This record gives sequence, structure tokens and C-alpha cells, in this order.
Amino acid sequence: MKKFLIRTASAIVFAAILLGTIYLGKLWMLVALGFFLCAALFEMKHFVTFKTIIPYILIGAFFYVLGVAAGFEYTYRQWAAIIVIFAIAFLCLLMMQNNYPEKPFIFKIFALFYLTVPFILFNTLPQFSEKMGQVSYFIPYCLLATIWIGDATAYIIGSLCGKHPMAKKTSPHKTWEGFFGGLIFVIITSIILSYLFNIQVGINQWLFWLLFCLITYLTGTLGDLFESKLKRTADIKDSGKLMPGHGGALDRFDSFLLSVPCIIIFLLTVLY
Repeated sequence: MKKFLIRTASAIVFAAILLGTIYLGKLWMLVALGFFLCAALFEMKHFVTFKTIIPYILIGAFFYVLGVAAGFEYTYRQWAAIIVIFAIAFLCLLMMQNNYPEKPFIFKIFALFYLTVPFILFNTLPQFSEKMGQVSYFIPYCLLATIWIGDATAYIIGSLCGKHPMAKKTSPHKTWEGFFGGLIFVIITSIILSYLFNIQVGINQWLFWLLFCLITYLTGTLGDLFESKLKRTADIKDSGKLMPGHGGALDRFDSFLLSVPCIIIFLLTVLY
């Protein structure tokens, strides 16, 4: 019970900070996400050997600021290019993750793109909100809400009645019961969003929200499993100690890293 209370309190504080800075505007969001990105880059020292981690963090922060500064003027081809870079980085990490600790230098480069690109892309979500005639924080809030509702309900249901592990060797506490429980609540979330918000998109409104929530949840689950695999090969339980009950920034943003690029692809498809 104590662990659950600590985890809940930590999640509330984290959510308040993130949602609050997103609400305050682009500059605040840039700074808050930049902090969490730097924390995630710092935690890469648990997965790859560094002589010093500081230059790695500074390079990641530089690309982040540069990418956000340019992101508000992306053309369709530039959107495609940056997402392709992310996809290549993810696939290469997927193929290279098992050879810990003898990971080549290129692993650090791919990891840099895998971490920075989603944080860059998240900062561009307000423009999609505005294109849909909503306040700037609308899509960021909807994305985070879907991720958190899916994670929380999957965790609770899995803890209460989970018996069949999804990936026993990679993440033994993640169960199919929890996954489908989270999926049901995510679908309910999509129905609620479709009734609450009247938006103009290229497809049926209910279908838009269903696909939005399903893509977010399914890719988030894959991102979670991928980070669990990295931790398993590195023989660590948590990537860090930034958030009590949750671990590090990588533990908190594992679903986010894969969901954001996939949602960007979806939004580009239906809105442009």
C-alpha cells in the first residue's frame, strides 16, 4: 500500500508539472521537456559506457533546441525526413540492444535520435491543436491523458488479476489481463473525447478519436516493452531515481517515445 501511495503521489506531482508548463505556453513546455530529455540522456550511462556523459547531454540538448526552433515551420517533406530518422534509429536500436555491454559507438548516436526526436515533435503538437480549431494544449493533453489512462488502468488491473505475462523474460509484471483492461479504458476514453469535442477532420469524428487513442496506447505499450528489454539486457530495474515509485525519466517517458512520432504521422495523414 505504501508503494502504491508513493507511486501515486509522484505521478500527481509529475503530471502537475508537465500539464502546467504545457498550459503556460510554448516556452515553458520547451524548458520542462528539455529538462526531462536531459535527465533521460543522463540515464543512458546505465546502458552504454561513457568516459563522460556531459558532452552527450549537451549535444542532445543542442539538437532539441534546434529542432524545436525549426519545427514550427516544417514542410511535409521535413516532417517525413525527421520521422524516417526516428524510425531508422529505433529499428537499429532494436537490432543492437542484445549485445550489452559491448555496444558500438553508433548505438549512442541512434539512442540520441531515439530520445531527442519525440521531445522535438511533442513541441509541435500545439500547431495541430490550432489547425483543429482548439486551444494550443488540446492535442498534447489528449495524448498524455490517453497514455496515462492506459498505463494506470493496465497497471491496476494487471496487479489485481494479472496471471498471463505478455513478455515473461522482458517484463514479467506486464500481463495480458492488464493490457486488455487498459485497452478497454482507452476505448472508453476515445468515446468520451468524441462526445466532448466537436472537431473538423478528414474522417468521421468518432473514428478519429478511436484511432488516435488506439495508436497511442498500442505504440506506447511497445515503447514500454522496448525500454524494459533495454533494462533487462543491462541488468537494471530502473533507469534512474528521478521519480519515486516510477524510476527515472526513461521509465516515465518510455511509452511517450514511440507514441509521439506515430501520432504525428496519424495527424499529418488526417489533417493535411
